[in-house]
Amino acid sequence: MNYLNKNSYILLVFITIFSLSFISCGESESENNNDDGGMQEMPMEDMEQPDEEPEDEPMEEEEELEPISMEEASRFLSMATLGADYEEIVKVAEIGRRNWLEEQFDQPIGFNLPFTLDLKSRVNDTDRVDQFAFRRYSWWQQVMTSPDILRQRVAFALSEIFVVSDRLDILAGHPEGMSSFYDVLLKNSFGNYRDLLYEVTLHPAMGVYLNHMNNKKADPEKGRFPDENYARESKQLLSIGLDELNPDGTAKTDSMGFPIPTYDNSDISEFARVFTGLVSEEPRSEEEYINLIDPMVMIEEFHDTGEKTLLNGQVLPGGQSGLKDISDAVDNLFNHPNTGPFICKQLIQRLVTSNPSPDYVQRVANVFADNGTGVRGDLRAVVSAILLDDNATGLSQADNPGFGKFHEPWVRYVSLMRQFNATTPDNFYYNGGYTAQFFLNQHIGSSPSVFNFFLPDFRPNGIIGDNSLFAPEFQIMTSSTIINYPNLLFIMLFEEELFSLPDPDFFFFPVSQPVFDFSDELALAGDPAALVDRLDLILTYGQMSEGMKQIITDAVSQLEEPQFRVEAALYLFMISPEYVVQN
Repeated sequence: MNYLNKNSYILLVFITIFSLSFISCGESESENNNDDGGMQEMPMEDMEQPDEEPEDEPMEEEEELEPISMEEASRFLSMATLGADYEEIVKVAEIGRRNWLEEQFDQPIGFNLPFTLDLKSRVNDTDRVDQFAFRRYSWWQQVMTSPDILRQRVAFALSEIFVVSDRLDILAGHPEGMSSFYDVLLKNSFGNYRDLLYEVTLHPAMGVYLNHMNNKKADPEKGRFPDENYARESKQLLSIGLDELNPDGTAKTDSMGFPIPTYDNSDISEFARVFTGLVSEEPRSEEEYINLIDPMVMIEEFHDTGEKTLLNGQVLPGGQSGLKDISDAVDNLFNHPNTGPFICKQLIQRLVTSNPSPDYVQRVANVFADNGTGVRGDLRAVVSAILLDDNATGLSQADNPGFGKFHEPWVRYVSLMRQFNATTPDNFYYNGGYTAQFFLNQHIGSSPSVFNFFLPDFRPNGIIGDNSLFAPEFQIMTSSTIINYPNLLFIMLFEEELFSLPDPDFFFFPVSQPVFDFSDELALAGDPAALVDRLDLILTYGQMSEGMKQIITDAVSQLEEPQFRVEAALYLFMISPEYVVQN
């Protein structure tokens, strides 16, 4: 089959699959469509609302220590990693979720900064190397090679809450700042949320991104007042949110039924006074004019030393040191009753489902409040509570049309390479990610604003929004990205261009494209049904409907070349609605 026919063939089957999905969405309760599964089967008006789900209890600990099915292991890893191969599925099935989590908690951290600094050390005055991409190369190196795959997944989730972006020129020009900031997320992924919030507050990348670096105390005569950007976002996005919450994440309301704000403008002004006096540490070398790696330091003469009133009436006495004020302010936010449910719900959304039940949120928030030994904010315990909750572990949730999430485009891209062991000859992974960013409208660390690529409470117009369901990732799904995603897959699978490699004329040494390892899949290419079953286990944890599997099996059965048969099957899986919607 020549190249033109490959294009035509894939386009034809692509249209066939999406036509089937649209037909499925448009039908009312069909007696004959019960095999098609997923969010496409049940009309949305018949869907249970999240707050109407029956109360569910966490799985018993001893059950989590038992071996589980391959399907359960695959589903678990789809939430807990940025992609896991067949061998990892086998491992989890054998040792169980809890044992796997404990192993992962003890893995050494795959930090980004050392790799970035090594690349920067190779640059001389005559080089024309794209230093902007150094932090991207570092991220890919760790994600593709580091054994701490759970930590890498949680840090990615945290990066969509604690947002800095290289769309700010100073961060684009200093990739070490972005790598250092990401390392703070990696370091604290299983640490304490209070420490994370404090370290983020003092990090120079956040300081330049949200303007509290070089933020001086007020001087009304000069018309100078503290910048309020970080004072606002540290509450709205990083801790307590806009409205007061119940422990289960639902909104509290006043006597008129309106949400109760958590803070007002005067609170923002008081916190802005706290975040004054911070400047960057001395540069690490004469070549640098700013230090975006080490925590910011306090210049007391620039700090507002007056008395300050924080949330819930807490008063910071006048005359305290600047760092003491900041530490107390972080404690004020960390101990606020909103912080647990606000942050825990977002982490559940990032890892498991866009519409967690209030019971689910409360169970996890209870662990945030007390990990069982009296410690508040223990993220290791929180991550375990999220991933071991019955809502996350029960395959029965696949039948709940209000459960699940739109498979985040960037995670799909990364997962494909991890699930099928894409490797390079030298084991280095220099991916600038420009092609993927163009096609997906997403690249880690490159969001258009502090509000990430999408909002946690985004509701698309139409059937999802009409049923009061959230679908955050749909905010970056456009008419362009719908077409661009299969185009990216085509480039990766059929043109074998997985990475945006550095220009060989302007890099230190030759680099190679990674290559998929399809050896196990090729061994099954002679049996299309068996090949589809294997892909179903890896990609859709054995839950793809029989109807969709038959379409793919029939399509690839017409292909004679084994390699093309495998690539086509994988392509069709990854554009199918049952893969793109995770449940």
